[in-house]
Amino acid sequence: MKPLVSICCITYNHEKYIAQAIDSFLMQKTSFPFEIIIHDDASTDNTPAIIRSYVSNYPNIIRPIYQTENKFSKGHKISIEYVWPKTHGKYIALCEGDDFWTNKTKLECQVVALQGNKNASLCSHYVLVMDNSNKITGRIPCTKSVNERSIIIGVSGNIHTSSIIFNKTKIVKYYNCLKLFPVGDVALKNIAITSGEIIFIPKVLSIYRKDAANSWTFNINKSIIRSIIHSFHLICAYTYILLSFNKHKIPTIIAIFLCLRQITIFPFKYIISKFRKW
Repeated sequence: MKPLVSICCITYNHEKYIAQAIDSFLMQKTSFPFEIIIHDDASTDNTPAIIRSYVSNYPNIIRPIYQTENKFSKGHKISIEYVWPKTHGKYIALCEGDDFWTNKTKLECQVVALQGNKNASLCSHYVLVMDNSNKITGRIPCTKSVNERSIIIGVSGNIHTSSIIFNKTKIVKYYNCLKLFPVGDVALKNIAITSGEIIFIPKVLSIYRKDAANSWTFNINKSIIRSIIHSFHLICAYTYILLSFNKHKIPTIIAIFLCLRQITIFPFKYIISKFRKW
């Protein structure tokens, strides 16, 4: 039977975390079939072996993609180029290999919400933030409510990748636009707003490991040069999104300000991290 949902997981050197992520996918209790696509970006640790052990036990559910060279380091957009095109589901649920889901009904709850609203393009929920000592340090978003304008402006702490499930048919036509962004989920959230409505479920259904080893954020924050380059790419792409798909009628001057605001984010985080070490 064709899956209704494709769970997409990208991973690299996540041997400490990947089993917990996969287990959290497999524990889902749903009224529909789903598939799990795991992309390993040429890990040099035991991550591929762990994935293979799960594939042998769940060959009809888990579909692995093993790279022989690291595609991310060569500038490839992993999800857009290698993972999403292989999905069979109407909906795509996201979770990276160092994060995990916490509720057995997460998928069921989100799919029911999406199917109940024909205009919905994406569904999200609260996510707890966990540090390297497994201590809960926060929540995303940090506010009590989330709306589309707050996501664009960024005042709500935004929505996290592990909470996202989206309607593929509403997003696929924007794949080329998504490629402009160094981080696909940033673009995805803004494009989802332009192509439909975003549903927010006020429940904690997943965990985000902040600054886990080999995570994207961890690697970005290691280099001030990399942070500045990333911010330059981000400001260009963010400007394109806001000015091209501005259905919320945000004044141009404010839109430009929001874009310029992005250029300080990652270098500022880098500097703060250095002060903390001192």
